[in-house]
Amino acid sequence: PEPTSSPTTKPPGICVDDVSCNNGVCKNGNCKCNDGYTGDSCSLPIKTCPGDCSEAGNCDTETGICTCYNGFEGKDCAKKTVKV
Repeated sequence: PEPTSSPTTKPPGICVDDVSCNNGVCKNGNCKCNDGYTGDSCSLPIKTCPGDCSEAGNCDTETGICTCYNGFEGKDCAKKTVKV
C-alpha cells in the first residue's frame, strides 16, 4: 500500500494557506513574509543590529548581534582594532 499522510500534517516550511504564515502570505507552498518578519512561518520578528554594524560587519537578524569584519570590534563594529 502507498503511504498516506494526514491532511493536517505538513513538512516544516511548507504552507497550505495564509493562516499558516503568521505574518505573511502563502505563495506556491512557501510563506512570503511581510516586512519585519522571517522564518518558515513568518513568526520571527527581524531584529536590527546596533548602527547596522557600522558597515563593518554582518548583522544576524535572528539575534540582533553583529559579527564584525577583521579589524573591527564592539557591539556595532565601530571600533577599529589596533594591531601591535
